[in-house]
Amino acid sequence: MTSDLRSRISQSLIRYGANFSDFVAAEARGSFIYDKEGRRVLDFTSGQMSSILGHPHPEIVEKVSRTIASLDHLFSGMLSEPVLALAEACRARFVAKSDFARVSRPIYENEAMRRLELLSMVPKTRFICHRAR
Repeated sequence: MTSDLRSRISQSLIRYGANFSDFVAAEARGSFIYDKEGRRVLDFTSGQMSSILGHPHPEIVEKVSRTIASLDHLFSGMLSEPVLALAEACRARFVAKSDFARVSRPIYENEAMRRLELLSMVPKTRFICHRAR
């Protein structure tokens, strides 16, 4: 890692886990990530979607672009049709077929910290359905 990069990182970020790598990503295509010099690194750490489908998968880019063009972010107390459709699909697939008599509908939460909070508060007999970001 160059001293310039180390300085930029130490002055701008707090790291709470492992050290940052010296690779600074500029773009990604397929299964690889590239830095600004064109150095290519096989990506098997960015998550399930990118590892399986690659960066930027044309169908995902199209769907996300179409969705963001009409509605990109809402206050977490406000619903949209896609959220309601997801809740109905989760209920039909999982909750209605549950062995737990007290499960009646999923809990939807799109903020990561609230999901963690819910997981610590909700009894294990509840089903939590969330969408990944």
